[in-house]
Amino acid sequence: MKKSYLFVCIFVAILLMLTTVQVLAAPLPVRTSSVSPVKKTPQVKPQTQPEQNSDETSDDGPNGKANGQGHGKGKVQHYQGTVSGKSASSITLTLADGSSKTISVNSETKIKIPGVKDATLDTIQTGSRVNVQVRGADAQGNPVARMVMAIPGKPAKAHHVGTVTAYGNGSITIQGKDGTTTTYTVNADTKILPKGATVAQGATVTIIAPRNPAGGALVAKGIVVHGSGEDSESD
Repeated sequence: MKKSYLFVCIFVAILLMLTTVQVLAAPLPVRTSSVSPVKKTPQVKPQTQPEQNSDETSDDGPNGKANGQGHGKGKVQHYQGTVSGKSASSITLTLADGSSKTISVNSETKIKIPGVKDATLDTIQTGSRVNVQVRGADAQGNPVARMVMAIPGKPAKAHHVGTVTAYGNGSITIQGKDGTTTTYTVNADTKILPKGATVAQGATVTIIAPRNPAGGALVAKGIVVHGSGEDSESD
């Protein structure tokens, strides 16, 4: 009887041990988060209005109407050519392809000549090269000039030292050693140097004349009369 009771106790102890080992060896359940990931919303950049091209702006007045001088709506255009004619209200150009273009000018047209202050259309000489900025058209359909700008060309070769061949009536002509002659305009501002010197035919002189960006005749700012033995030439 005692042996049977002992075997039962041992068997129950073994079962308890096995049950305890299985419980301890079982993996713990993994807890997962129930919070869903937050999606980022892309930021939308505000659209900006494109800048308006200044060349396509209008010269209209505050009421949206043209100012009556021919500067109406339209793009700014440029014409470059040689002045073949002009009047009080227009300028005519010979373009690079040989064609002719008449452009209207008015009181609002700006005249720009490098080195010349307060230039006017009269200051620009026929034969000068110019760049004309236009916009709109007049009643005859001619483009209207906003600005006329003279293009200085290469200075023409001129003898500044030579022998006087003609003097008077507002001009002086000198001849260089190579036989070519150059004529200069003489006015009230032209100075004769040295003081008390006399300009006459046959005299050797040096002409002081700045370049004329507008084209046309060279204007003598000064005439230096040489003494005997000072005859020399420079360009």
